[in-house]
Amino acid sequence: MAISFSHTSAIVEGIIAALKQHLPSDWLTTMAPATETPCKIIDHGDLSHMVYDIDSFSSLMPAIYVKGVSVTQGTAGLDGMVDTVERIRVVHARRRDQTHTASAITLEDNISEAKERYAKELLAALFTDPYRRAGTINRTTSVRTDITLTGATGETAKVWNHVFVSLDYGGGTPETQAIQQARWLDSWAIAIDSDVHCWTG
Repeated sequence: MAISFSHTSAIVEGIIAALKQHLPSDWLTTMAPATETPCKIIDHGDLSHMVYDIDSFSSLMPAIYVKGVSVTQGTAGLDGMVDTVERIRVVHARRRDQTHTASAITLEDNISEAKERYAKELLAALFTDPYRRAGTINRTTSVRTDITLTGATGETAKVWNHVFVSLDYGGGTPETQAIQQARWLDSWAIAIDSDVHCWTG
């Protein structure tokens, strides 16, 4: 019998849920006193697929979008199980006038330092789960929830590991290259790749 072992959509939605619980609150909503420009979008997909002109593109920032990059065969597994590795990319794009210094509404002039600070916050949110399975820990109740995976034909599936792959500060992935080259946007982007390991069977 065929096994359905692609779980990209469920994993991406799980990563988005984790980010919404684990990112600092001022990334998600306006706080008083204001210390950050909150994200206008945290969504599944590619920002370039959602807009068609410069004004629309710029108006969606700050943005975080999450997408699947690839699915490859893993090296571990049990009898009757398929081991796969889902490469997931998280991209954060922000305009210069939305880029702040640490713990202040003051704008940051040094974009390199800003990228490093925002990347640190994103990495912390992505890897909050102490079990390293991309689980979500509720901000209010502290209850942990695993990503739910289901096969198309009823297979059992689970995430068994979530590992960091790379951090692109700009120019190393198509997404950051596009924003880096669009100088008229006065914006920047960073990208984080991670691998989610799954068993299906």
